[in-house]
Amino acid sequence: MNTKILKRTILLMSLLMMTNIGLAQRNQEPPPLPNKTQIAEMVEELDLALELTTGQRTQISELYFAHFEKAQKVMDTGKTSGRDSHQAMEALRKHFQAEVKVLLNKDQVKKFESLQKNHRPPQQQNRR
Repeated sequence: MNTKILKRTILLMSLLMMTNIGLAQRNQEPPPLPNKTQIAEMVEELDLALELTTGQRTQISELYFAHFEKAQKVMDTGKTSGRDSHQAMEALRKHFQAEVKVLLNKDQVKKFESLQKNHRPPQQQNRR
């Protein structure tokens, strides 16, 4: 009789755990986009890491602000279809990185790529 109770308890706990895991995966939302202050801080960090010229800093700052405006539009329109939104965000990110690289010299590009690789969220690092 005790084994029946134990088996039922284990089964019930397993079902509860699977339900929670399923709900957690469905309710995942993308992280919030940075505000203007955070974007300025990102550009400042990039400036320090890459030793940008004044012209580079200005152009890259403009790219960052434009990028996150576009990202906000994608997020606003993509709330109905998460997969399409994810693909659009990924394409937007790649395009943004390519635009930044055009403004950098060879040494800066290497440092930029290293920074991007190290700052990528863990779930994206594991996918590669």
